[in-house]
Amino acid sequence: MRILLIEDEEFFANMLANVLRQEAYFVDIAADGEEGLYRAIGSNIDYDMILLDLGLPGIDGMTVCKQIREAKPNSRIFILSARGQTFDRVKGLDIGADDYLTKPFPLEELLARMRALLRRMPQSSKPMLGLGQLSLDPSLKKAYVNGKEINLTITEYMLLENLLRKPGITISQEELISKSWDDFGSTLFSTTLRTHIYNLRRKLRHANLNDVSIRTVVNQGYQITLDK
Repeated sequence: MRILLIEDEEFFANMLANVLRQEAYFVDIAADGEEGLYRAIGSNIDYDMILLDLGLPGIDGMTVCKQIREAKPNSRIFILSARGQTFDRVKGLDIGADDYLTKPFPLEELLARMRALLRRMPQSSKPMLGLGQLSLDPSLKKAYVNGKEINLTITEYMLLENLLRKPGITISQEELISKSWDDFGSTLFSTTLRTHIYNLRRKLRHANLNDVSIRTVVNQGYQITLDK
């Protein structure tokens, strides 16, 4: 699951992001309303959930919430704010938030509410992906060869999903990195992409996948293709 955290308080944002990463979420952080809107609406990443502060510099969180809801009606928006008055909570929910939690809050409650929200929202926006003997379930983050699950790390899975969403098309290393790692790992892992691709190919080969290949396009990137 990939989370967008729109929060201007750096210490809190980093602390919460670290907690979420320990729960196996990918987390991108936006420090103001303008960046948050760009990442939520203007980027090519579909976030599973958006955690949104209200007291943001630039564009206020209420406006951010409303614009995200209008542009992407199926977004899951969870407001986390120090504004605890009934008026603020009601307004936040009325303009499009799916849930609202007042700071400070127990982390266990936030995680439980996130799980509940993810469970009850429809998954129709992420149908099964397939190519030859290979299939992926983006909702469960699982990959299968001939119906048998392959044991992939989350990074390997994300690489495979992003390749499979554009079969036969060369995806640059930069795009693969930006989509397959969160903010925490994107710079750290840029030099190890080849290693992850190698491990992914090895696991697919050991799973007896023989009609789909991940190809290296020299000086351009990678593509997944159906072998003929």
